[in-house]
Amino acid sequence: MNKFYSLSLIGTLFAGLLLTWSSGKKQAAEEAQATGLVENVSMYMPPCVGGDLGGIVYRELPMNGTTLNTYGVKDANESGVEGVTVTVTDNTGAVMTVMSDAAGNWSVPSAGLVFPVRVEFSGWPSYLQESADGSSSATSVQFVAAASCAVHLGLHNPADYSDANPLIVSSIFVNGQANAGGASSAQGGLIKWPYANTGTGGSTETRIASEQDVGAVWGLAYDKKRQKVYAATMLKRHVGILNNELGRIYEVNADGTGTSVLIDIPNVGSIPDDVTRGLGNAVDQNRDPLALSSVLKVGLGDIDISDDQSTLYVMNLYDKKLYLVDIASKSIVNSFDTPAPCGGTGVNRPFAVEVVDGKVFIGVVCDASISGNDSDLMAYVYEFDGANFTSVYQHSLSYARESTPDDTGWHAWSDDYQTVAQLYTSSNFWKVVRSQPVLADIKFADNGNMIVGFMDRVGFQGGFQNLPIAGVPYENNLEFKTISGGDVLIASPNGSGQYLPAAADADGNPNTESVNADDSPVTDHKESALGGLTILRGAGEIAMAAYDPMGTGPDAFHTAGVVFFNQANGNKTDGYKVMDNLTPQVQYFGKGAGMGDIELLTAPAPIEIGNLVWEDTDADGVQDPDESGIAGVTVELVKAGTVIATATTDANGNYIFSSAAGTSTASHIYNISGLSPNMDYVVRLPGAAMGGGVLPGPPTGANTGEGGNPDM
Repeated sequence: MNKFYSLSLIGTLFAGLLLTWSSGKKQAAEEAQATGLVENVSMYMPPCVGGDLGGIVYRELPMNGTTLNTYGVKDANESGVEGVTVTVTDNTGAVMTVMSDAAGNWSVPSAGLVFPVRVEFSGWPSYLQESADGSSSATSVQFVAAASCAVHLGLHNPADYSDANPLIVSSIFVNGQANAGGASSAQGGLIKWPYANTGTGGSTETRIASEQDVGAVWGLAYDKKRQKVYAATMLKRHVGILNNELGRIYEVNADGTGTSVLIDIPNVGSIPDDVTRGLGNAVDQNRDPLALSSVLKVGLGDIDISDDQSTLYVMNLYDKKLYLVDIASKSIVNSFDTPAPCGGTGVNRPFAVEVVDGKVFIGVVCDASISGNDSDLMAYVYEFDGANFTSVYQHSLSYARESTPDDTGWHAWSDDYQTVAQLYTSSNFWKVVRSQPVLADIKFADNGNMIVGFMDRVGFQGGFQNLPIAGVPYENNLEFKTISGGDVLIASPNGSGQYLPAAADADGNPNTESVNADDSPVTDHKESALGGLTILRGAGEIAMAAYDPMGTGPDAFHTAGVVFFNQANGNKTDGYKVMDNLTPQVQYFGKGAGMGDIELLTAPAPIEIGNLVWEDTDADGVQDPDESGIAGVTVELVKAGTVIATATTDANGNYIFSSAAGTSTASHIYNISGLSPNMDYVVRLPGAAMGGGVLPGPPTGANTGEGGNPDM
């Protein structure tokens, strides 16, 4: 009788890129179905108990608070994945099928099973991939010799992956022309700093692009595969637009080595050039009247990137369409009109874009600009399925909230300077302070809650130590300062696809809010949120852009940075000052929206290739429960004709090649620097292994089977 061996090859990851070779082998489960041996035990079974067979399907998170989790090990804060199909085939071909429950548990009774058995997992959400080989997780096809409650599968979204202290990037706005040709300011442009930074800062921020490279940008997205930051142009009064390109999106190397144009989005409206607007150098005061009525109506809003790093989603503020940009070809593939729910009371103002777990969400406000009634202000979040928008969150913005100095609540959008600004009668200075809502950012916490970030349009209509609009009283006196009044709210899922505002945000009491962290420690300066949000998965907190993020003292006033708050209770956990303005200067914006979006610069997930060499006794290309792995086989990983790693299968026939950090053994090889995304690799058995007597015979023929998770 001839003997055969087969090589099971799974390119998994732990990375956004899978290297997969499907050998299309016939599944033992299908054979069992043909003979009537399949038993659907139950859709859900109780958690596994001793003497039965089962385990947990769970989702990996990079962090547990401040501690780095280990992929391939189920950590304490990692939750189950519901609805994964588990197919158990025993040594007689009998099949049982169950699904994982809400906690990820699955089980089947072991009574009647003839061990060893084959356990196959399938049908998990497409945004999740198999995690790393580890003590709590193996591949989606596992072989079990006896009853066990430790047959687990770890899944993860590669977009979540991070090291313990990733960088944060944000934009800093600077007064004056964007292309004046002079020296750039000390702090403007795109700035990055370590996530773990706390306090007053100033020593570890790094600029990766100046305002002379990108102009005025707000929306940011990070492409971890290409290691580029995408930055979208946005109009702000007193701030220049580079080359007067309102629809431009820049791509900036995350290491600061260069900036180029990704794409120009069409039909974004217009604004006169910087010179016509009266803008000069960064230290020159200006009035910029032409921008007052156009901010957040022309140019671009928020942007975000798909989990697979292939598509950029872009909000056009002028034509109010969501644009889909193919990053590889730098071309627009489609655009969609966003919803207009406002009736005759106001105009729909879309802005936020969020992509998470394969879903796309946008944020819209009704600006009440037609009726002028603050009670007509509404906020909406819609889910976009690739063709249609479905409302998942609605909230009246007439809720009671804390006050900024000389202002309380949200107000209808206005383009009139003497409506949005107040005159200090004692000193005849102007102060721009009348909060107008923009739903700027959306994030989803690890507990499933939606975090909604609002910025204040007035922060983009005024300046700091600058000049008011001509024609108002005391027009030659200072526009002394602008005080932004954003907000952050929490909404909880109701189990039917909707998110409900927290009771604290709808109870009529301005002193009870779902998030208290946006209260600046500076007296009377409540609602300091600037709109931008980001989240490090598993850390238990949300980071938000805010002005005056630190306590009292010389480091408190007219600054900008990040505030961290607890996902569960909204309380502040930490803060970090990024932008100084201790000696008030016209270049920066103090409390007036001087900082844009914030994004994490996380590492790409490692790549793992490997699995199993086994004896295929029936030569059908499927590892049946009684077919054992082959130990001692030499396996080579080849890139561009060069062997970059070699492994020897362990006692069970397993082998792994990985770019992740780890301690290598003969069978599991880690720290392979040559493993990179977007590359072709060959896994081969060298001639010595083929003819050295380790293998029992010739290989099984390729491409001879099929199945939900074909051995590869």
